[in-house]
Amino acid sequence: MTSISRWLPSPRRRVPALVLAITTVLTALSACGSHDSDNNTAVLRVGEIGAFPQLKALLHDSGQDQGFTYTVDYSLFPRLAPALIQAQEGGSVDLGWMADTVPLFGQAANNRIKIIAAERPLSPSSPVALIVPTDSPIHTVADLKGKKILYTDHTIMEYVLLKALLSAGLSWSDVDHVTLTPADALKAFDSGAVGAWSAKDPELSLETVPGKARILTTGTGITADQWYEVASEQALANPAKKAAIKDFVERLARAELWRNSHLDAWSSTYAGLSGLPPEVAKAVVARNLLQFVPVTPDIVAQQQKQADELAAIGALPKLDVTGEFDSSVNPTLPAGPGR
Repeated sequence: MTSISRWLPSPRRRVPALVLAITTVLTALSACGSHDSDNNTAVLRVGEIGAFPQLKALLHDSGQDQGFTYTVDYSLFPRLAPALIQAQEGGSVDLGWMADTVPLFGQAANNRIKIIAAERPLSPSSPVALIVPTDSPIHTVADLKGKKILYTDHTIMEYVLLKALLSAGLSWSDVDHVTLTPADALKAFDSGAVGAWSAKDPELSLETVPGKARILTTGTGITADQWYEVASEQALANPAKKAAIKDFVERLARAELWRNSHLDAWSSTYAGLSGLPPEVAKAVVARNLLQFVPVTPDIVAQQQKQADELAAIGALPKLDVTGEFDSSVNPTLPAGPGR
């Protein structure tokens, strides 16, 4: 069990702390990053967040892993997207897949990354929610005043918590903040050490499907639940890697269309990858359906809205998010229904 002494409240975290953390790891990441092969085949290094890999399996199950003209090296980041961005900045990852909050902190830290493709949810329910133990006396978000609230900072969980508090008439400083990675957060929540948790799947379904927790509010209507493919500027400057990025994103877009119409098959694969019970795996898959969409002004506007609201509580400086996007890859997205 993680010691409670590590859970330090952080009501107004500042960007310099993130910048310092990133700076301290860059040298190590650059030293340990994989190198392109000695032949003429490009190597695309793809980073994935979470405790278990999915992208390679999804491409395989959907038949989109055939005929690569480049090599794909996959790496996993259980400590979520901030660590993935650090790896991109250090040169060990070319392309990553993440929710919309993290690139904001990457921009604030002057990370050399660009959003090159976007996805939007198809599911009616959000994969992020504010939860409490089933027998908790807390029944509304307003009841959270003065309570310890758990989340993973610099992620979509932080933004959903902020919006939920504001919608209930509370301020960011009305609660005590406990920031942990999802794996540690799961242990902390189960121990009863916190009042509530801004959680994301698969941990969200792991707690709610068996009835261990109930939902106070979800990210539906709070966040656009946008996801992004994010490439390093270094990779985009390499013509062979840039071509590989375009091809990989197009394959992934087709794979996601397959997944959205083969939920039972993908749920079975997902259960095997994650080790989750089948009913939990099905719930996670149903809540996490995405489809690639063009990067429209509305996508950028949603990103700007989130940036402005995080800046209002001092979590970010004022940003112009148009600098996060690069339209030069311009992947060809498949036509067809999402489900």
